[in-house]
Amino acid sequence: MTDALTTAGELVAAEVERIWRDDIIDPASTDTSPNGLRCREFISSITQACKWGPYLGNNIKPVAQWCGMFAFKAWADAGGLDPKWLAHFSQSTYRIQCWATYRPFNEHRNASRPIAAADARLCVDLRSRSKFPVRRGDIVIVGDGHPPYGDHATIATGTDELGGIITISGNGRGLDPTGNSQEGVVRKTFYPGLGVGYRAMYLVRPSFDDLLAERN
Repeated sequence: MTDALTTAGELVAAEVERIWRDDIIDPASTDTSPNGLRCREFISSITQACKWGPYLGNNIKPVAQWCGMFAFKAWADAGGLDPKWLAHFSQSTYRIQCWATYRPFNEHRNASRPIAAADARLCVDLRSRSKFPVRRGDIVIVGDGHPPYGDHATIATGTDELGGIITISGNGRGLDPTGNSQEGVVRKTFYPGLGVGYRAMYLVRPSFDDLLAERN
């Protein structure tokens, strides 16, 4: 089971790296350029798969916070995650944490619940376990601690020599494939543990049972 999850995570990491190389920006609703339309169509494919509806732009309310949708869609497409989880648990960091700790998202409990079973989903608090081994494809929730369940969902693609977690995410601000700053699908490194600014707060890893049988 562990080998299957490791393989699934590698496939997810490779998929988000491929998307990142496609240079997806987060276009405003007024952006009618060919690239804006291309990127909006791509983001819409994610939001619609997660039952949000078409993406109209980053200045249209209610704004789709599609970072979690991006992470779950990558896991569904490349890692074999059962798509049934996308509609209810991908739309916010709070919902992702509820999913990872086996709680319905409409329960207003902010603290994560430890899971003892070896084959369960993981939800590891990286603020207290900053040296926990991160695997490629892990969902890493980052934030400044307010709210306590995090602000932004990312996918781990590696670590650096200082212990930082290299991530790719949607609906984020970070580096594009040429090394310039942009908003959209971006690469950024976050550090676990306590500190100022956005830190890696939680590591979320699906269980083997969350994957479709035909992809195991």
